[in-house]
Amino acid sequence: MASRNTTSLGERMAQLSLASDNGVGDLLPSAGALLKVLSYLNAKEIQEEIVFVGMRSVALPNFPATTRAYLDARAALVNAGMVTHAISSRTLKIKTYARARAMQDMSNGKKESRLAFDAAVVLLSAGWPFLTTQNVNSVTRLGTVRKFMPHVVALRSACMDLEAAEVVPDMRFCALLQEEAWLEILQTNIRDMHLECYSHCLPMAHRIIRYHQLAFIEPIRKDEYSKLLMNQARLQGIAASLLGQEQEAFGFLRVWVNTLRARFNTLGEREDERMLAFVYNETGMQEMRKTVDDTQRALQSFELARETVDRLKGPRELVFDFALPIVNEALMYAHHCNDFETAERILTPLLGENCQIDDETSLETGIILFAMGTVKAHLGKRNIFKSKIALGLLKRALAVLENTHGETALFTLAATYRLAATLYEQNEYDEAIVNLDKINLAFKDYRRSFDSVRGADILLQKGRALWKSGRALLALGEENMELEAQEVLDESKQIHWDVTGRVGGDSDVIEDRWDCLIYHLYR
Repeated sequence: MASRNTTSLGERMAQLSLASDNGVGDLLPSAGALLKVLSYLNAKEIQEEIVFVGMRSVALPNFPATTRAYLDARAALVNAGMVTHAISSRTLKIKTYARARAMQDMSNGKKESRLAFDAAVVLLSAGWPFLTTQNVNSVTRLGTVRKFMPHVVALRSACMDLEAAEVVPDMRFCALLQEEAWLEILQTNIRDMHLECYSHCLPMAHRIIRYHQLAFIEPIRKDEYSKLLMNQARLQGIAASLLGQEQEAFGFLRVWVNTLRARFNTLGEREDERMLAFVYNETGMQEMRKTVDDTQRALQSFELARETVDRLKGPRELVFDFALPIVNEALMYAHHCNDFETAERILTPLLGENCQIDDETSLETGIILFAMGTVKAHLGKRNIFKSKIALGLLKRALAVLENTHGETALFTLAATYRLAATLYEQNEYDEAIVNLDKINLAFKDYRRSFDSVRGADILLQKGRALWKSGRALLALGEENMELEAQEVLDESKQIHWDVTGRVGGDSDVIEDRWDCLIYHLYR
């Protein structure tokens, strides 16, 4: 019985494998269609779950729409040596020559290229957890986006070739480009802090959206179009703000809020109403990024955001947790008003009197712990009890942020610095240096130079960490450390001069000056 089944399977595989050296056209039609679509994704690792979730959404002729049809097509590609299948990880890898053949077969027809590209977008989009007000702080969503982002990057690269051939893909691809921009804006690693989305994926999305606007899209998709337009303005505004493009940022933010209100007035969707809280929060953050920051207007914006969140919470609604406006308001009172008591009072309801919070499914948990730890650390300069509490909060914040955001995320590095500074205040110089070394090592990968306004804030954070490292090395009182300490301090002072045009100092009293130079409101 076993022998007969094996033979039957072998015969079936032989029937499925019809490929030859001549090209993709010799494959089963379903295998050829599958290969062409998957060739637009990250060919080195294609998770099969993408195919299983999205296959029924693809309207491309011959594309396998059932599990059986997919397994047959996959077997044909594997037997032809064009694809390898890793059973344990359930992933596919397309051989370089096979991908090249698939692309070559499509190069003669613009329509075929676009259809296959659009099919790849549909396939990937089917299971994508697109950003909403409900999942914006989901750690699970962040992990999924990171996992599948290489496919968006591959699609963007392929789209550049399509554009060169005057082929414009369907506008639904813009939603994936906007997801790429969102991930960079979150700044969960040093590479993302360069915000290259402002010069690649966002301009590409803008071109595609504009094309479909000029081409007068079909009425049935006007809602989809307005949502893309709204999200485009949102992301361009935030990116411009982070890069110091003040006028552009406010312009995009105005388009965002106007489009959002128009959508809500027309459709009345609660998702759009909730989004107003995010508009107010981003507006407040931009007010503080202005050349001359406007603290009062920013506080008003954060208050509007908080009121919107409170108003839209109800017993029958889905959970709408958005604590960032509260955190931003507290940090503003702390760093810009030097009112740490008010900041502590604002944050206390988020943690409770005993500062207990342990939800690691939300990106905001570590942020809240970091904010309260920062406030307690400053209060601890004149209250040793609060200084001890601050250490505990900051250590918890760091442990959470490393898990939820990543070891070199902007919030993680900020928490690492505040922990090191607090340890320094308590004369724990060795432990402070260990944490500062983590920051210094991370920022070595930051490439922007001082002559770019766009990199000023990150460079100042780099300089502050170097300065604190130098002070900690000197505080150890070891003669063999003095030369290293001076080199670190010199590098720090050079950054200070390059960015501000002013000479920094060596004294501990300039810590507040460093803090005042650095923007404290992140995402």
